[in-house]
Amino acid sequence: LAGNAVNGAVPGASMSTLVGQVGGVAGAQPDYVTILLGGGDVCFAATPTATFAAQFRAGLDALFAASPHSHVLV
Repeated sequence: LAGNAVNGAVPGASMSTLVGQVGGVAGAQPDYVTILLGGGDVCFAATPTATFAAQFRAGLDALFAASPHSHVLV
């Protein structure tokens, strides 16, 4: 994978940072994107469900706007 992978992960990040993280990798037009985010929202921040869902949707919208053919594993 050397030279073919981009890691935009930010340890401990909340769902509200997904749009920014996507912005850092979407320009690379990735074939596959893995999203593992939100544990802190659930365990520590008590982010309301509607807010969490809206932040997640905004992140996916940003990804697919920049890289419409990416496949996503959540």
